[in-house]
Amino acid sequence: MSVRRARTRCSPDALDPQLFLTAYTGDLGMDDGVPQSVFTLDRDGLTQVRRDGQPFSQALSVGETMRLPDGQGSLTFDGVSRFANFQVAYDPGKEITLVAAIVILLGLTTSMVIRRRRIWVRVSPGASVGSDSRVEVAGYSLTRRRPPPGEVRALVDAIRGVDRHQSPAPDNDHR
Repeated sequence: MSVRRARTRCSPDALDPQLFLTAYTGDLGMDDGVPQSVFTLDRDGLTQVRRDGQPFSQALSVGETMRLPDGQGSLTFDGVSRFANFQVAYDPGKEITLVAAIVILLGLTTSMVIRRRRIWVRVSPGASVGSDSRVEVAGYSLTRRRPPPGEVRALVDAIRGVDRHQSPAPDNDHR
């Protein structure tokens, strides 16, 4: 058994192009109307052409002809045509996508810079009528950074500074 290695190259230039062929005979089912891939050969129902009991295959260089056994035909490798593939695209939504990406990045950056925190204030009525209310204040940082020093104290001082006499008078006219 002989092993044949295909020659490979990394350069796209066709310096010594060759065509490696293996022949099959049979019905491809083209008249059945069933769609088929142009990149693979469905070998069901096909018979590989053999010569002296071995599968018939041949490597052709440009200008060479391969004659199939038993007068089944011939194939000639005429040459290689160079081509280039160019694509022109129109993407009307790319500007909107760019603006959205910038806005998202700005939002994420802002969320990293702003200190997020929670502050709770609970007001409990006094024990007797006319007594002062009890005010409880608590704070919690939602990030790893501590809240600015004195922030909760400043809120407590602001609450204490509220003039109790300016609050609206209670409505005593209940019926």
